[in-house]
Amino acid sequence: MGILEVLGAICAFLAILRNPFWLLAWILCRCVSQHLGKLGPTAASPVSSIFEQVNDSVMDGTKAIVGALEANTQLQREILRELKKQNHEISKTSNHVSKTSNHVSKTSDQVSKTSDVLNALLRTAREDIRPAFNPSEKRRRPNSR
Repeated sequence: MGILEVLGAICAFLAILRNPFWLLAWILCRCVSQHLGKLGPTAASPVSSIFEQVNDSVMDGTKAIVGALEANTQLQREILRELKKQNHEISKTSNHVSKTSNHVSKTSDQVSKTSDVLNALLRTAREDIRPAFNPSEKRRRPNSR
């Protein structure tokens, strides 16, 4: 039983160094040690007391890490929720900009067509007015009507 406790302590120390293999080895030693302890009475030794303190410290540290991870997960969820809201707003704005751009394009096309019509009317008006002020131009110009 003492050998398992020593092995467990070594594994616990190495687990502190964040090596997952040693953490699993420490858990295995603890499980075997507890199972053997259930089989028969054992005298509490100073070594087992030290290991219990190390175990308690490791468990407290593990609980603190788990708590920090849970808080981090909750924060990530809130950030993701906020990002989804912002993405939705950006999408709505993008759609609005696209519709406005299409409207501007159609309006530009209408302005261009209107400009072409007005230019044609202006040309026709100039051609009709010019001979009225200059009678000699009427003779040179063939009658296209």
